[in-house]
Amino acid sequence: MSDSNQEFPETRATDEAAAETLRIMGRRSLLKNLAKVGGVAAVASVLPSEWVKPVLDIAVLPAHAQLTQDDVTILNCDMDGGDGFFSSCQLTPARSGVSMTLTILVNGTETGSLMATTDPSGYASTTVDPFTYGWTGGETLTFRWSFTNPASGFGTCEQTYKGNDNIRPE
Repeated sequence: MSDSNQEFPETRATDEAAAETLRIMGRRSLLKNLAKVGGVAAVASVLPSEWVKPVLDIAVLPAHAQLTQDDVTILNCDMDGGDGFFSSCQLTPARSGVSMTLTILVNGTETGSLMATTDPSGYASTTVDPFTYGWTGGETLTFRWSFTNPASGFGTCEQTYKGNDNIRPE
């Protein structure tokens, strides 16, 4: 008996082409499947074996909650005069380490500012030479305390003196 492919050469060529097509498709499929398995393996190697709580807990409060979270306000402020002025303010409830700003105004115009930090009793104080800030003694002098960072509290407190009226020596 003779081989059937030898009898029909066109059949042999078709069989070889089909085998080559299957071999190529098999190689492509194999490569695709390996890539899929490799991708899954790569992702699996990065993921922890079990879920753990994130290390960072970050929450952002809405603006109104940031301003009112502790309800810290300025209880009172005071200013004593002489060669220099001693000005102070007190927070309620008392908070230590809160940065406060003292704004100096002459005739209603801001001429400068200073910063002070509250002590454990909630007091912040500083000595000011108003002449350094353009006050000559006859104008209206205003000291305004406010929170340097609005998230630390809210409110302001002012002491105003006209000329040399109401100025008490140190």
